[in-house]
Amino acid sequence: MRESIRIQALENEQAFTQALAGALERLGWEVVHRPSHENEPLIVRRPSTYRILLRYIHHQPQINRILIYVLFGGRGPENLSPEALRAVNRLNDTYNLAKLSFDEDGDVWCQTVFPFGAALDVELFSAYLEWWDAALTAWAQEHLEPFVA
Repeated sequence: MRESIRIQALENEQAFTQALAGALERLGWEVVHRPSHENEPLIVRRPSTYRILLRYIHHQPQINRILIYVLFGGRGPENLSPEALRAVNRLNDTYNLAKLSFDEDGDVWCQTVFPFGAALDVELFSAYLEWWDAALTAWAQEHLEPFVA
């Protein structure tokens, strides 16, 4: 059994993100966007998956997380109606897969989080991304059709 790929948590979020991009590439992820500035997301995907936006947040040496987003093109102002907002709130209350929100353009954002301690096990994280992508695909087909274009 080979040793897992681990990245130490860093205060420098951009340096951590660059290391993560390289490690995910070695595990077969395509890096769509490699951030060049602080607070820019890393964007990755597998050939048949969504573009997944990743943002590393360093809190303390033992408390860190990666925010994971997928964006769906929405139905514009129709998604900003009180009825649509209530429906999304019901989905957020009923399911624990992701936090859903609409941006000002009516696009649908799905967010989850991957917490970790002093170091990130990149293989475990990659497996989680694969699971989340598959789960989100099935879940979105069942629940997000009224909100996506």
